[in-house]
This record gives sequence, C-alpha cells and structure tokens, in this order.
Amino acid sequence: MTKVNKQTAINEVNGWLDYKRVSEKKREDLSDQIELLVEGVSDGYLRINSETFEIVHTLSFPIGEGDSIKELTYKPRLTVSEINNRTKGVRNGDADGRVKAYISALCGQGQGVLGNLDSVDFTIPQSIIVFFI
Repeated sequence: MTKVNKQTAINEVNGWLDYKRVSEKKREDLSDQIELLVEGVSDGYLRINSETFEIVHTLSFPIGEGDSIKELTYKPRLTVSEINNRTKGVRNGDADGRVKAYISALCGQGQGVLGNLDSVDFTIPQSIIVFFI
C-alpha cells in the first residue's frame, strides 16, 4: 500500500543523494539500491528527515529485549574515525562483518543487536551502506 506518492519519494531520495553529493555515475551504478530506497519511502517504512537528512527505518520485525527497537535511524554522513572504530577486530575477508560494522556506524547500534535483524529488514541498511563505501 502506497503511503507516499512515487514522485515525492523520488524527490526525497534524490534530496538525500544530493546532500551526500553522490555523483551521477554512482547513481547509475547503484540504481537498484536507489529504487529500493524510493520503494521504502513510498511504502512508508522509510522516512528521510528533510532538515537533518537522517533516514528513519521502521522495522518490519522489531528487535532487542522485548522487541524494544522498532526503528533504526541512519546518519547521512560518516567520518573515517567512526568507520575505523566499528571495523576494529573485523577481519579483512569477513564481508558480512564489515557490512554489519558499517551499518553499526550508521545507526549506532551494536553489531550483536544488528545480527538479530530479520533478513527483510536487513536489505535496507545494506542498500544504504553502499553509498558510504
């Protein structure tokens, strides 16, 4: 069920991409991920704050003790320091660990908590982190 019309969703995602200064080439290369974000905004489980450019993700399946975590908020920018702090201890060949580390840096949740995300909910942060790598 559509909660936000598609053009509005496209405009919001493009505003986020503009804020991040994502190049046209990268937008072309990552068009599938952009479409997933547009779909999320349109369906209402993603919201983009027009002032802070944070993305708020309402989880389909809450996590945490007593399902206390119902949404994740992803920052629009990351510093190298934030990434390094979260990737410490993750082996170079551990792709899943690196993905969780980036997601952890974006939303501030621990990697152990993020490991409890349902696969349906995990696709969203995976689509977001590609713009930070």
